[in-house]
Amino acid sequence: MKSSSASRNPSPATAQLRHADRWAIVARLLPGIAHDLSSPLNVVVGRARLIASGGVDAAQVERGARIVADQSAKLAAIVAPLLDFARDEPAGPAAVDPAAIVDRALELLAPFAHERRVAVTRTGGGEPLVLHADPSLLRHLLAAVVVNAIQATPRGGAVTVELRRARATPPGGTGSPAQDVVQLVVEDGGPGLPAAVLPEVLRPFVSTRPSGDGAGLGLAVAAGIAQEHGGWLAAHSDPGRGARIEIFLPLARLG
Repeated sequence: MKSSSASRNPSPATAQLRHADRWAIVARLLPGIAHDLSSPLNVVVGRARLIASGGVDAAQVERGARIVADQSAKLAAIVAPLLDFARDEPAGPAAVDPAAIVDRALELLAPFAHERRVAVTRTGGGEPLVLHADPSLLRHLLAAVVVNAIQATPRGGAVTVELRRARATPPGGTGSPAQDVVQLVVEDGGPGLPAAVLPEVLRPFVSTRPSGDGAGLGLAVAAGIAQEHGGWLAAHSDPGRGARIEIFLPLARLG
């Protein structure tokens, strides 16, 4: 397998920004994780107390133990994606399925979206696609963009993530030819971006959210990760009609 691009080692400053953004994402996800943990935890505690009371017969003890085991497995499934994301370290480029990366990232973000009452749906990705990329960095890239979209969307709104094959030309007037890419389109249901902010939205510390609701690193970090993989981000918005972040990543060359 060959690729026209490969991840480069980031500068110390870039690595620090990426580390800070990863933990900022973890911090934003914790309330949703805690909310989703409460119900199965209550079931576990209730069943454990019932069994410990000694006032149930053998059949009820067996049933209670099965329920405790099932709910414990549910707790582990809720926490596992967050733990994976928190300790995930770049491992270097490999052949990865972008659909699997998207699905894993959305699994991680499901409690956050649920807690904020935002529906997140994925479309596309029907045909086999392969990227030559670092899966840890791609999960971080997508999480950063989707978290930003969820935060921009009011309660009851929706975020869509579309995965498709496309042919696109890199920006910037470099004269680079069009290339085959994986295009990920993340569209939020928010108020959109002001025209004055739109050209700067991929720069560090640029944010339209209230103070304290993120440091404005997410999209800049995501853009940096895309660039390290030979790709790029593009931001679009119509005021009052939400914002759209497009992620372009070169497809791997097979053979």
